[in-house]
Amino acid sequence: MIPEKFPSKRRARLEHWLKTPQTILKKIPEYDRTYIMAAIEEYAKHNLAKSQIAKYNAVRSRRLSRNQRQITQFIVIIAGSLTFSMVPQLLAKQAGRGSLAISAGLLGGGLASFYAHANATKVLVGIKLKKDTQNTRKAILNQKN
Repeated sequence: MIPEKFPSKRRARLEHWLKTPQTILKKIPEYDRTYIMAAIEEYAKHNLAKSQIAKYNAVRSRRLSRNQRQITQFIVIIAGSLTFSMVPQLLAKQAGRGSLAISAGLLGGGLASFYAHANATKVLVGIKLKKDTQNTRKAILNQKN
């Protein structure tokens, strides 16, 4: 198990070992060298875990909460219904439904904006997933090399 915090003496010793040239490490007896390498590996895993947690916390803090997403979607649909309402209003007026033209226009515009928003979200999520997958593959290949 990775300790929550390394003691300062141990951290200083590990950092000193990290700076030690390979030629000197090769001259150290096998048992001690194995111990040093295991300690350095544990320290590196601890630092990697801390950096990954910090990275995911940063990503999480940029995301909108569920309520914020719903409010944003509602605003987009309202704006879209006002934007896309012209064609359904004209169609309703041509059909002789003058009193229903505004409500039909807003309803038709709302539906159009809802579907446009849903489809745009699917496309953007697909692009983001593809990009993240490519970045992950590159990182794995770089680790192997």
